[in-house]
Amino acid sequence: MANDGAVLVTGVSGFLGRLVAASLLANEGVEVVLPIREKHTAANVAAALAVELEALGARPELLERAHIVSLPPIPEIERLLPLFRQYEIREIAHCAGCLSYYNAAKLQAGNVDFTRGLLQLGERSSIRRFFYLSTAFASGLVDRTVRETLHEGDRSDPTEYMRSKRETEWLVARSGLPYVIVRPAIVIGDSRDGRYIGKPYGLYQLWNAAEKFGSQRYLPVVYAIAPRVPLQVVHQNAFQQSFLALRRQQANNVIAHIVGREETLPTVRDLWDLWLHNWARPEEIYYYDRLDDVPVDKLDQDERLLVEFAAANIEISTHHWRFETNTLDGLRRGGLAFDDATVDSVETCQRRFMAESDRIQEFLAMHSDKLSHQPKIVESYATAE
Repeated sequence: MANDGAVLVTGVSGFLGRLVAASLLANEGVEVVLPIREKHTAANVAAALAVELEALGARPELLERAHIVSLPPIPEIERLLPLFRQYEIREIAHCAGCLSYYNAAKLQAGNVDFTRGLLQLGERSSIRRFFYLSTAFASGLVDRTVRETLHEGDRSDPTEYMRSKRETEWLVARSGLPYVIVRPAIVIGDSRDGRYIGKPYGLYQLWNAAEKFGSQRYLPVVYAIAPRVPLQVVHQNAFQQSFLALRRQQANNVIAHIVGREETLPTVRDLWDLWLHNWARPEEIYYYDRLDDVPVDKLDQDERLLVEFAAANIEISTHHWRFETNTLDGLRRGGLAFDDATVDSVETCQRRFMAESDRIQEFLAMHSDKLSHQPKIVESYATAE
């Protein structure tokens, strides 16, 4: 794509926004304008972005194309308007948002109101396209294929976050601006080396919780909710390549699921196998399909805390998600190199997480004489295989 304008990218202080900004700088030859909140400093954001450019093998001087500016409060967001003229901003990549699961007020402000303000700026500036970073799970828990369309009607939402993303998608589509709604699955580390720059959300929230509650002492018996359903994860490098492909495609009013092929994805059972065999290594493992099947009275206190802490993520991750992928399939046919998540690639991410965790390394060293190399597996599924 010709360099005919800058891209405003929100959320650069976070995970996916930083990935998008680095990808644009490294691959597209564009200027990027990066509004940040007062709690962040330009120096810290620039340093983090420089690390991403290095990871992409890009020249460090490309950082000169990044213009870090102050993000005003949402009610005053029109103060950004002069920047659209100053930098000739032609696209908005809106990657920022509130990730709170249940705080409706924060979700309204951080997702709905923020997006509405940016859309109004885009309309006044006649931007070429508005990219909105949503989630593959905006549909809520449905027992059918999730289409690449806007979601209608009431949904079964285990979190308010899903509802707010669905509402915001409608705002984008009704704005009149040309749009691309990007719906990634759970984004995890790089498929090649396991490198991960995000906060402990999604899969990493579960790993962090297991690290916290599971490192207190060695548990000879573990009870796990591990149905054999695909775990919908996508590697951060695959996400980056998909975003670039969507931008280069130059199609408007598109909704794209950025998800893995079901036939290659690890299952939730695979994930638990990796975790328990590589780290916890108990003497016995009891596997269950659903949280309701687990004998709560038999759980260790730390296991109960883990289940309570991760209840929403357990419900989302153990649901059998099926996604329409017409847009991604078309990008693949057009040459997109998409590294699908597999058991091996997720293990790469997990091993890096473990290697970088002092708590886990101390646990393994302290309990080396107890760790089992061949745990007894007890299949406690509703219909055992």
